[in-house]
Amino acid sequence: MSIFSERLKWIREKNNVSQKDVAKALGISQQGYSKIELGQREPNLETLHQIRRVFDESLDFLIGFFIEDNHADDLYEMYHEIRVEREDIEDRILSIEEYLSDSKGNTESTLKILMENRDILRKTKVKEELALENYVEYLKTIPGVPDQYHTKEYWVNSFKEKVDKRNKFSNEFYEKIDSLGTE
Repeated sequence: MSIFSERLKWIREKNNVSQKDVAKALGISQQGYSKIELGQREPNLETLHQIRRVFDESLDFLIGFFIEDNHADDLYEMYHEIRVEREDIEDRILSIEEYLSDSKGNTESTLKILMENRDILRKTKVKEELALENYVEYLKTIPGVPDQYHTKEYWVNSFKEKVDKRNKFSNEFYEKIDSLGTE
């Protein structure tokens, strides 16, 4: 069975739709649809377009070019947003701690703000861990997703690599801009 056939069956079952209903929406016979899902027949371009429309899913995902369907994209985006939020809170705490290290910044209200931010950070870390766990567990259900993507460590490292690349690009970009001003 091809990745397309596996994912087609998976997405149909995930949406609790019968082969008969999908076939009707596509304008083909149930037997014809069943053969597509079993990998015994390839759909024509019009049917492929209709399949994409019926399931509201990209062809890139259905044919195995992408590992994530729309729901997985949403789960990753949620993880990404929470992780960025956590990093912002960590930066804020660091700034408060630096302010407190100054003798003039050692006030009761600043300490209270620091403690509140640490509490928010603790809760955000839990949300981040749950979001990543949900994402990885969901990926495990998608046919054709390689095992390397089934670990939280992979995605944590992947995220870090993307941030490092973006930072490197930004630094190089601003260095070029700075060098233009000195010429």
